[in-house]
Amino acid sequence: MTWYTGLSIEVSEAKSLEPGILLQACSLNPYCGVTVDNTKICRTATKFHTSTPLWTEEFYFHCPQKGFHYVTFTVTHDDTIKSRKLGRLMLSWEQIGSGPINGWFPLYEVKKSDEVQGEIYLAVAKFGSKLRVLVSEAKDLAAKDVGGSADPYCQLTFNGVTYKTKKLDRTRFPAWMESFDFPLASNQLNDSSSLVITVLDKDIIDDDFMGEVIIPFSEISNMDTAVGQWYSLLPRTRDRAVQESLGSLRIKVSLVREYLLRGEVYSPLREVMTAAVNDNFSQLFDLFSKNSVIPLGNTARNLMTFYLSADLVLPYLYCSYDHLLKLTSIPYLKNTLQYTIQRLLQEDKNCEIDPNKLSSTPDNKRISLAVLFDSPTTSAGEQLTTYLMTTMGAILSSESRCPILIRRALKQLFIMSADRFPDHENLPYLAVSGFLFLRFFAAAILSPKLFCLYDNFPNERASRSLTLLAKLVQSVANLTTAKEEYMRTFDDVIIEMHGKLKGFIKRLIDVPDQPVTDYKTKLQKQMSYDGYILISGILQKCKLSNIKFLGSIQTGINIKRRYFELTSNLLSYYTDSVSGNLKGSILVSDITHVEQMDPEALGFKYTLQLRIQSPEEKEPKYFFMIATSLNDMRAWLSTLTKCCLYNKNQTAIFHPGFFKRSSWSCCRNKEKTFVGCKATRQGVILGDWQDPLEQNFELQTIYSRLNLIHDQLPKLLQNEYNIPSTIPPEGETTSITTDPQDPSTIPSPPLPLNEPCLNLLKALESISTARNQCRKFC
Repeated sequence: MTWYTGLSIEVSEAKSLEPGILLQACSLNPYCGVTVDNTKICRTATKFHTSTPLWTEEFYFHCPQKGFHYVTFTVTHDDTIKSRKLGRLMLSWEQIGSGPINGWFPLYEVKKSDEVQGEIYLAVAKFGSKLRVLVSEAKDLAAKDVGGSADPYCQLTFNGVTYKTKKLDRTRFPAWMESFDFPLASNQLNDSSSLVITVLDKDIIDDDFMGEVIIPFSEISNMDTAVGQWYSLLPRTRDRAVQESLGSLRIKVSLVREYLLRGEVYSPLREVMTAAVNDNFSQLFDLFSKNSVIPLGNTARNLMTFYLSADLVLPYLYCSYDHLLKLTSIPYLKNTLQYTIQRLLQEDKNCEIDPNKLSSTPDNKRISLAVLFDSPTTSAGEQLTTYLMTTMGAILSSESRCPILIRRALKQLFIMSADRFPDHENLPYLAVSGFLFLRFFAAAILSPKLFCLYDNFPNERASRSLTLLAKLVQSVANLTTAKEEYMRTFDDVIIEMHGKLKGFIKRLIDVPDQPVTDYKTKLQKQMSYDGYILISGILQKCKLSNIKFLGSIQTGINIKRRYFELTSNLLSYYTDSVSGNLKGSILVSDITHVEQMDPEALGFKYTLQLRIQSPEEKEPKYFFMIATSLNDMRAWLSTLTKCCLYNKNQTAIFHPGFFKRSSWSCCRNKEKTFVGCKATRQGVILGDWQDPLEQNFELQTIYSRLNLIHDQLPKLLQNEYNIPSTIPPEGETTSITTDPQDPSTIPSPPLPLNEPCLNLLKALESISTARNQCRKFC
């Protein structure tokens, strides 16, 4: 049995953000960052010149088995000189675990006592009338001093008695190794008594708070033997009721925490779900769609992934085309649109054609100046037309690159629409273009960062250009003309593309009806092929050689800009993405860990450390990659971690710093051969569309959803399948009277459930039995 913990987050919007004294509400450029415990995970795009930003961005995380303490949402004003935090929302594990969270939540002031990180190792036990506490060490503490270090000490308080450890200078990995005895006077103890361990940074005037651990007396009373363990440092609890709100944030957060059983336990349910796509049991899906208790959207994704891995995706595809596109077509999307999108963003030309925005926006002076730097012979409309022609040209000639499974699915959709609405000539084309363009191509144009088409979030002017381009692409896909009056000048171009779009769809669905056999194996082979790029982009490669120090200045750090590509077998880097001049490569099988480095170690915030050691080498090598943003770093870290998941000789601990002068920069250990001071891969991993197809997890989730209606399930199945043999004519009612002497008037007992229904109930019961047995022994 293994635990699986997932966290689904949607950051929707914010309102009433407080700009502060120096800013106006219309000049705010807010974005929202998400942090799980001490790890920054992701951030939304920046919305410009608004105090009511609308993001609607979704994220999914794979969490460590031990779970987490807090999820923090921080709304920040994005400024090129200095960003400023506008407000923060913190949700605890208990709040998220109690049920899905959906709604508006107040934002509060960000204080230093909220910004904590790290863990502390404590051993607590009772010895007669004394409580003994061993304060061993701490790791990965927050940097509170200018030099990126701290001077930490601990303060312990219990039952009115306070002790302090010694102060250790210039370290974020202190080792105190001190013990303290507290008297246990039974007449002074109650359930509200707690042991509080506070970590502080020693300063000249006022000591900085670095985090605390609170152990309730109910736990202390059971500690008869000293057992050491790591405790995460948490922020101070504050009374939010007396704080002034700085705006509101609308979010959706849900936690998925399941433990997976052995694969054979799910075999009966797997057989039922396989039979469900056939006509004899297709009503099973009505159990999900007709019951409000079951979350329909998430369940549809689970069913989609299960049937994709079971090679039964085409019979199921009446409700999840968009999820199939995201799951299988990211490489196709990158090959089709990446060049045009990168060109638009890098050129950053003025494409604004709305006269209202050109004349009335507060930023019109900046736009007018920008026009001076554009080509004097190219107007905004002509520039936008060029981008539209390039984009549609790439799309309308891409049918051969589209995955065969997508083409068969869209062919099925085309045929079903034509059969259902035979009098509407354009409707089958609209059905196909609706899924392929409106939910995929247009969405990727609007948010290129989220669809892996660009490394960074676009600036304000580029975002506007992408929005205009997406509107034109949608008009072509809708087989209509432009809706806005100021875009009517493009109608001739749009109408000309309607015929080309129909021809593209005809070629796209011109595939044989042969079913895809063993799709999961084919997908895995495709992902293991060297040409299948899982992730790519511009990063900086860092090489350390003969590091020396001239005062506080480091020398010997060689940094070069490179274009990286990752397949499941090889990490390669080139001079750029155009010339293809290969500069080096690393076998994925030789990577023993991939971790984020300490920001203060090399002076860069988003640095990844790769430890590389082939079977023939005795000494490991280290490789450093520097990303340009938090989302870039998390994306590379997550993808590399998944690729290296089953590598041999993986390391359990590592150094988040490097060896400089005479000690490690992270833990101050003076032994150069010291293997590490921090556990590897303990953080949160981003989920994405290229996650492995895991049938057991999807079946466990489907079981949990059906278990929500366990008591009503037999009745629902009875009503679904047992229909009266005679139905009275419309408008008539029947009056049934029973006569014991007349057997024909006695109502017959309910019909027994048919075989598929019984198999479903038996499969669910077998999983419940196995789970109960696991609880007894685990």
